[in-house]
Amino acid sequence: VSTQSTGIGADLDADALRTSAAALALGATLFLGPLVQWFVDAERESIWQVLVGVRHWPLSTWRSVLLAPALEEVVFRACLCTALRLGPRLSPGVCVFWSSLLFSIAHAHHVIHHINVDQIGFDRAVAIVALQCSYTLVFGIISGLLYCASGRLWPVVVLHCFCNVMELPDFAGVAESRYRWLVGALYVVGLAAFFFAWPSLSGRSIVVDNLLA
Repeated sequence: VSTQSTGIGADLDADALRTSAAALALGATLFLGPLVQWFVDAERESIWQVLVGVRHWPLSTWRSVLLAPALEEVVFRACLCTALRLGPRLSPGVCVFWSSLLFSIAHAHHVIHHINVDQIGFDRAVAIVALQCSYTLVFGIISGLLYCASGRLWPVVVLHCFCNVMELPDFAGVAESRYRWLVGALYVVGLAAFFFAWPSLSGRSIVVDNLLA
């Protein structure tokens, strides 16, 4: 069965590449503060070491930044969103919410890893995973809306990979930064610019053409 006939938007064509590049640019906009924070607070030698060290990443890291995002977007966006849309014929907004909620809950098993592998107490492990589930819910909604708007799988995979590389921003480190006022301002600017710009990624209004469809 071709990707075109499945309707999951997995076709890799010029439009998919363009939209993926735009999604990556918007991801960098969202993480503008953390990117600048990393650059200004790190020595240039360490930055170079990070860039060169990518080739020495263990398989577990490649799994986290490439394989896991791709599989999760296929399951929770391409398959689940499409199934909810075509099966119960729910609105895109409802499909995005439920698929994002399940996407968030799917990360709850990390409690076991934190307790057994990281040797973290139960209460702290639950708190860490609760925070993780909270921001994965938010990301799932953003990714789901982007998928519904663009009709493309590749942009959400690219965005997911980038966000996994960046991880959760070091908010506490902003106060310790040498340029904390600049970094703090760029956190706000990046977040505002992201939410202002990303609905136009597909070239049409998500609210009008998709969520209310």
